Amino acid sequence: MKKLILLIAILVSCNPSYSDSIWVKEKNLNDIQARNLLALSKLYGCARYFYPNMLTSEWTDLDWYKYLAIASERIMNVEDKEVLKKELLNLYSPIIPE
Repeated sequence: MKKLILLIAILVSCNPSYSDSIWVKEKNLNDIQARNLLALSKLYGCARYFYPNMLTSEWTDLDWYKYLAIASERIMNVEDKEVLKKELLNLYSPIIPE
């Protein structure tokens, strides 16, 4: 019985139509978008884990994943580094007071 279950599991996982439907086509990023997302992820990590601002009432119910999605949309296609710095400062200055 165990061999039959193992055989069925292997056949199902090797089925090309089943395994292809699991993977979604990836979207390729250009160098500017990758640079912007790297800068955003560094700030997000710092804000999320070192500056939670739990004492302020306005940030206690913050949906961090939604905030990250909105922030990534805003900075994704910023081409100039100075404009990127200003945009990241605008996004994170309420959360990271320093």
